[in-house]
Amino acid sequence: MYIKLSFHRIFTFKIPLRWEREGLCCIRYTFILLRFITEFSTPRNMIITGAYRRIGNICRSPIAEAVFAEIVKEKGLEDDWEVDSAALIGYHTGKNPDRRAMEVLKAKGIKDYSHKARTLESNDYTKFDWIFGMDEDNLEELERKKPQRCKATIELLGKHDPDGKLIIRDPYYDNNSAGFYEVYEQCDRSIRAFLQKHS
Repeated sequence: MYIKLSFHRIFTFKIPLRWEREGLCCIRYTFILLRFITEFSTPRNMIITGAYRRIGNICRSPIAEAVFAEIVKEKGLEDDWEVDSAALIGYHTGKNPDRRAMEVLKAKGIKDYSHKARTLESNDYTKFDWIFGMDEDNLEELERKKPQRCKATIELLGKHDPDGKLIIRDPYYDNNSAGFYEVYEQCDRSIRAFLQKHS
């Protein structure tokens, strides 16, 4: 749920004279602000899934997660969005992203990203508003695992690529970092287009 509340309607109230004298009006104001943020302003969020029948959550999906977080920060939307990434299998659960993925992120100026691989859970389908796969295998497996109570929109991240490249190829078995740079560029284009539409 994401509800924007009108500032002047929520915070218009008469401050007792004794509050002003005792300097308590700021405390009261802060308390009300925090209460309404906690109860009514839940960020929209997304999860990006990793490879199926390969490894999982150490190559493409962490790059996409890091890129999404960086773009959200760049646009000042940190309070509006929450992002995570996960694998469809638990082969590398608890491990760091692929070294080449981290090198690409650092080369692109994203130097504070850290992540431990995890596996997609059934409650992710109700917690997250969007679940993105990278290829058709991802999408097929996401649909297969989907519970009846699923609230998330499930689609390919590449659906939003303005260059029309629907599939984000897994570069895990490449001999160099070129494929990882390509993943970065595809994710950057797709996420910017997605946020332009939904923010």
